[in-house]
Amino acid sequence: MSKRKLNDSPRDSAKKVALPRLHELHWPRWLEFAADRESWPATFDDWQGESNDRAERLRRADLEIVWIDLEPDSFAAWCQSRGYATDAESRNRFAAEQIGNIPPPEQDKD
Repeated sequence: MSKRKLNDSPRDSAKKVALPRLHELHWPRWLEFAADRESWPATFDDWQGESNDRAERLRRADLEIVWIDLEPDSFAAWCQSRGYATDAESRNRFAAEQIGNIPPPEQDKD
């Protein structure tokens, strides 16, 4: 029987982390309404590179990445329905809700 090292955990037990993924086709639309667009890189390729770098850092921390595709108009409607800004915090929250890492807010029951 082989012994596992303390930091040698099986991949299937890694914690999942959802990351939002934008698509180049929608880049101009994102730049129209994202509340934090001033802090974004100049190009989609640069944005994607930063996202991939973030994912790699998380993988090195033994976290499993689940990419969540975001469509700009659906995301904007989701934010509006909840009173959220269209920023990184909301993009990350949306992604995390999709895989169940955080629950959606309670709905009013009238």
